[in-house]
Amino acid sequence: MRTRTVVVAATMAMLFGAVPATAGVSITPAKILGGPRYQYLPYSNVTYLGWTQNTARNPGKFQPYVSDDGGATRTKLNEAGTTGFFGDIDTDTNEVIYQQIDAGLSDIYFIDAATLIRTPAAALNTNRWEWGAKLSDTYILFTRDIPAKNKRLLLLYDRVLDVTKLIREYRWTRVYVWTSDVGSAYATWTTCDRSNCYAWWYDIVAGTREKIPTLNDRPQYAPVIDEIHGNAYWMRSGNACGVNVGFWKAPLTSLAAPTKIAALPSGIDTDWRMSLEYDSVGGQIDLLFARYDCATEASDLYELPGVDTIP
Repeated sequence: MRTRTVVVAATMAMLFGAVPATAGVSITPAKILGGPRYQYLPYSNVTYLGWTQNTARNPGKFQPYVSDDGGATRTKLNEAGTTGFFGDIDTDTNEVIYQQIDAGLSDIYFIDAATLIRTPAAALNTNRWEWGAKLSDTYILFTRDIPAKNKRLLLLYDRVLDVTKLIREYRWTRVYVWTSDVGSAYATWTTCDRSNCYAWWYDIVAGTREKIPTLNDRPQYAPVIDEIHGNAYWMRSGNACGVNVGFWKAPLTSLAAPTKIAALPSGIDTDWRMSLEYDSVGGQIDLLFARYDCATEASDLYELPGVDTIP
């Protein structure tokens, strides 16, 4: 699984592509962090921006970072001699969750972004490959891979009851799974098999999971749910990287009739996850994503500002 984890950006070019343009595109993406390094998987709260960073010189050396000044200065979260991926940051606190890879083993850690006190996620970690952790005050969504048994498990940990629930089991050799987000009511993720990609959402209380409907079997990915308004956001495209890639939005009650709210230029795509930033100063909700160049595999952090208002 290690190889598959570190080539997320490269496999994007084989999986994503075109969809016809739709009226109603009105929001313009804005860069929030760029430069010579490659940045992926942005998340933020009121104080910190977190992301995963890579370089062209060392393309397999992914590292998780946080910054409290928009990236002007940055702090690496994982231990020396390891690599890792940023997972998530609590909306209201400094609690960060991330994946740390050491000597071919992958575990999940908590770390305080202010104090840098690091704690293994003992309730989640085994001798298997744990990764892709997303957190809320109540739940942690994560993935556990068991290649010897051809299993990839999508799991939900209840932080209050100290119980882990299996959402779905996949075949490790056939399906990629990328967790997207978890709140108090819903969880989201993407799956890709040999022919297509699908955006999923899970009702935690009801225990039901559903695919977000698509058009003409177009690939969809990177879903995230705003639990304040009950809206879902996701990407829809086709069969080649960076051709008319679009951002879509719909209420959970009418997912089959979404609105296209933004588009990316030809040759540009996103990675597998997006996240929501609740901007209390501006009174709006922004959508954070990685803007991925299909030709160079470079990636910068962007936001889609004002996808909704904070009531």
